[in-house]
Amino acid sequence: MVLSLLVVVTSAAVFSDSYAHARRLVPVLEVTTPVAKGQLIRPADLTEADVQVGRSVAVVDASDASSVVGMRAAVPLSTGELLSSTELTTSAPLAPGDAEVGVVAAPGQLPSVGLVPGDTVLVVQTSPPGTAGASTGVPSPSSSVASPPGAPTTGLAPGAGGPASLVLVPAAQVTDVRPGPSGSGAATTTLVSLVVPASVAPTVAVAAAADEVGLVLLPTSGTTSGSGGPGSGGRNGHGGA
Repeated sequence: MVLSLLVVVTSAAVFSDSYAHARRLVPVLEVTTPVAKGQLIRPADLTEADVQVGRSVAVVDASDASSVVGMRAAVPLSTGELLSSTELTTSAPLAPGDAEVGVVAAPGQLPSVGLVPGDTVLVVQTSPPGTAGASTGVPSPSSSVASPPGAPTTGLAPGAGGPASLVLVPAAQVTDVRPGPSGSGAATTTLVSLVVPASVAPTVAVAAAADEVGLVLLPTSGTTSGSGGPGSGGRNGHGGA
């Protein structure tokens, strides 16, 4: 009799534990606002939801929210759906007429606060136009490729002496930021990917290769990209670098 009662109690405990495990709620990420394909994901687009899901469901744990913010939607996301890892991408879609270029920036070539994906920057040539080829062996961007229509130039007038700057891209979108290459004893660098108009991409690439590019952080409007295409995110939607 005692043995039978012990078996019943043990069975009940095992069943109760199994039922509780089956009903265990898992904190996952839920979409709170519609997110278009290719759009940067902001903190406001996500919330935490406690749901019961099977092991085969590829949901994103709520503890991974910080790594999800700043990524892009690989597919359109709808309000109320549970975010899946298969719906995320780090690739930025390029609109027709846009191109993506890379810039290796040393301290002094970008803001001290750093940059994050989604930021909008002014891209300038940091050497006097016409002098790059003489000092580096790389043709000056301003002498080999025309500047974009309407792009203003700043700095001192020719012959006045001192540095001058040429605006290469009035508003370029930052798509990726990561530590750049650095040799022994060299300054820490940052590799920044930018979406710019395809017409000025060669100019930016040549200036970047000559280490003559400076990036100036601009206010993020939410609708900026290399050539005016849709974009969002920046510091209003992503933590600092």
